[in-house]
Formats: sequence, C-alpha cells, structure tokens
Amino acid sequence: MSAKNKLKAFTVIEMIVVMALIGLVINFAFFTLSYIQKTTSIYKQQSKFISDLIELKKRLLFEENYAKTIEEVGDNTYVIKRDSVIRQLKLKDAYILFESTDQIDTLKLEIENIRKQNQLIVGKTKQVLLLTDLKFNIIYKKIKYPIHFQKQYDANVRLNMKGI
Repeated sequence: MSAKNKLKAFTVIEMIVVMALIGLVINFAFFTLSYIQKTTSIYKQQSKFISDLIELKKRLLFEENYAKTIEEVGDNTYVIKRDSVIRQLKLKDAYILFESTDQIDTLKLEIENIRKQNQLIVGKTKQVLLLTDLKFNIIYKKIKYPIHFQKQYDANVRLNMKGI
C-alpha cells in the first residue's frame, strides 16, 4: 500500500482506553452526586432541628414574659392564658404542640427527662396547678440540649386565682 491509501482510524486499544476513562468519570460523578444528596439531606434535617429549637425557645421566652397564668391540666399538658388568648402547650415524646383556637403548631423535637414544679392554688370552686418551673432535654443525634422554663407569678395573680 502506498502512503496515500492509508486510512487513519483509532485502534481497538485506544477505544477501550477511552471507554474505560469515560466509565471512571461517570462512576466518580455518580458517587459524588450521591454524597452531595446525602449531605444535603443531613443539612436539611439539622436546619429543621435548629429552626424548631429556636422557635421553641422564642415561644417559651415570650410566654414566660407575657402569660398571665400557665396551668397544668393534664399529663404534660398546659393551658397558657394571656389577656385575650388561650393556648395549649402539649409535650409529647417526639414533638411539641402549641394549640390555639385557629391553629396548631408542631415542633418535631424529641423530649426526655421532663421535670416540673407546680404551685397549688386552692380557690372557692376549684383547685389550679400553676406551672412555676419546667425543665426537659431535647435530644438530637444523641446530644442533649437542656431547656429551662420558669414562670413567676405576682401576688395579685395568686389572689385572683384563690377567688375562683
């Protein structure tokens, strides 16, 4: 054959090498994508936890400052009374509920070791347990985040409760 008639083409070995390299790049891209998806999922879970924890602390601080009374009405269920607003706080093992007449807010926080102190007010017609101290732990990835809520009542509130 003369030099003019030679065909220029890739050899089989060159094609195999290129296909192997493409396979490695695709394999690397696949594992990188799955790692990014897993990391994003963990980030979303952490972000949701932090958001719920901040919301809980914000609400408890608000109620500590503005609630007129916080009465225990059941096992880990409390009625929060402000001027014209009545809300319920329910502490469950895997979530916390804030209920009002028009909405229910759920914070998905795992709770353990609930400790509380109440003050018994004996009125004319009924007895009321006023919540004075509430402590519990929020658990996330085996880490405990302590929560402490303390409500102080003035003498006027106690006297008004005794008149009930």
